[in-house]
Amino acid sequence: MGIARLSHVALICPRIEILRLVTILCEFGDFHPLERDNLVQDIDVLILSSRAVGIYADATHILPPDYASSTVSSRSKPITFEAKNPSLLIELLARQLESLEALFANASEDAKKLLAYDLEAVRQAALALFNNLRRLRFSYEDKRFVILEGFVPTKEIELFRKTTYDFLISSEPVDEEEAKKEDVPTMFSNPRSVSLFENVTLLSGFPKYNEIDPTPVIAFVFPLFFGIMFSDLGHGIVLVLFGYALTRWFRGSYNYWGQLIMILGSASIVVGFIRGSFFGYQFTSPLGLLIPLPAVLNGGFSIASVSFWIEISIILGTFHLSTGYSLSLLNSIRSREYAKAFLSGLPTLVLYGSAVPLMLAVIGGGLDVQNLFSMNDPTPFFKELLGIIVPISLVVIISLPVFLSSIVILVVGRAIISFRNDQSRWRLEKSIGAGLVEGLVKSFEFFVNTLSYVRLGILLILGSLLVSFSISALSFGVIGIIAAFFLNIAVMAIEGFMVYIQDLRLHVYEWFSNFYSGEGIPFEPLISKGLSFAIHWA
Repeated sequence: MGIARLSHVALICPRIEILRLVTILCEFGDFHPLERDNLVQDIDVLILSSRAVGIYADATHILPPDYASSTVSSRSKPITFEAKNPSLLIELLARQLESLEALFANASEDAKKLLAYDLEAVRQAALALFNNLRRLRFSYEDKRFVILEGFVPTKEIELFRKTTYDFLISSEPVDEEEAKKEDVPTMFSNPRSVSLFENVTLLSGFPKYNEIDPTPVIAFVFPLFFGIMFSDLGHGIVLVLFGYALTRWFRGSYNYWGQLIMILGSASIVVGFIRGSFFGYQFTSPLGLLIPLPAVLNGGFSIASVSFWIEISIILGTFHLSTGYSLSLLNSIRSREYAKAFLSGLPTLVLYGSAVPLMLAVIGGGLDVQNLFSMNDPTPFFKELLGIIVPISLVVIISLPVFLSSIVILVVGRAIISFRNDQSRWRLEKSIGAGLVEGLVKSFEFFVNTLSYVRLGILLILGSLLVSFSISALSFGVIGIIAAFFLNIAVMAIEGFMVYIQDLRLHVYEWFSNFYSGEGIPFEPLISKGLSFAIHWA
């Protein structure tokens, strides 16, 4: 689970057999060609790719846009094209296009809708072939031989060796040094339930090959946050049913959204059941008979529960941000950037770990900074959530030295890292100043970013108020029942959209910014099939 391991492969081929090699690679599929500046296209492959894009352009000219947008969903079975190599496939597509063009010009509207699927299949097959051919870059051993390099999933390397045994000259797993190179692609390897959240990760770009994939964390935290902000048992059931309908009756992206909505709706059901809310009606959760629940959850929504959920939001935000700083530290260690890891990443994590309790102590002390060391009042959150009475003075005595020490290490660490790269006095002085500013700015960022998670509790409260407003319409009789029905639908649509956007924001802005580069490149295999076509390399 995470990022798939890849192997670097190299193949050597006589120029007269390039089409055979290309055919084998297209049939295998999971091959990502290496693309570097010192590699060039073969002239024969280049000519074939230009012919393929020509067929694509001609098919696009023949097929009206309104037909192209609706034709794929009209038939479920793709059209198969059989060919021995790319050259013969292009000839086949050209003949098919010529025949379809003649039929399409004189066909009725109903007949055009049927022919449009065939035209779209030819168009997409030509585009897939063009994309495959244009990505192949070679180096020349001499005038007779070419070398082609690329990447293959390590789990498929044995099959690749058997498939390309006539041409394969080397296959080695990507090592730690090569993993740092920018041309090594990234391939996700997550189970279906986790892969649904890869699109959230991709909002900030692809992870690098040697980075940790954050998607498994997102797959747990994203539904949790959504469930808290959209916590209603009845609304969650509606979301699950709506998502199931999308997966049952639609294809493509609708199917994806259906599965995602079912997961998010399930999270809403769980938190709504714990919270005791069913379409706005408050009840005491039966879960309290099995496990002890906080008293504020008994009897549903109240002023006390408002404070409770805001506190929960801040605690969850603290742990969420901590995972981000931990991933940043682990990424540096995986890249063997030990100076960055232990002079920047680790002090940042420790700084945040000490800043949060110190901030709680200051808030619990009423911002009376001068008397913090002598206050015996309990520190907020520790008592309410954990049932532990921790004096404010004790928290300050422990956390303040750790906080200040972390800032010092950040300042000195920045200077050491910079001095290793540029051993000049001016550079050293500048680095010390930059490290001092970084330590102070980070402390402020910790406070602001942590407070951003208060929106979890605020949106929960807002949703409860909106649902309560819709329930009040029931007092107007039959008309009120109808009004309440449509009001609930409006509340679910508006609140669901708001909650989803805020969930994305917490991940993309508050979380990703602490550890994620998003500078990787995707693993793009050679394609021989699509929604409307399938190429059989006979």
